[in-house]
Amino acid sequence: MKTAVEYLDVSLDAGATWHKTITAGFRGFVYGVTGSMSVNGKILDAGSAYFVEDESKITLTCEGAARVMFCFGKLHGEPIYQYGPYVD
Repeated sequence: MKTAVEYLDVSLDAGATWHKTITAGFRGFVYGVTGSMSVNGKILDAGSAYFVEDESKITLTCEGAARVMFCFGKLHGEPIYQYGPYVD
């Protein structure tokens, strides 16, 4: 089954603020690649994730330069079965 996804690689300059509306029916996570920032007021460091289930928008704010991965998708309503290194 194919489902819609949204993947963004976002680089932020020092002092930047970025606002993103979450598509209705999507959920996912923001992953800190480099730097440190706040996501909706919670600190997110490199190597950590901020999970989003019921929020309609997020706001990223950083003091220094930062890079994040934004990975969201539409729920497909099917159970997840994992076999080996992939999800089937």
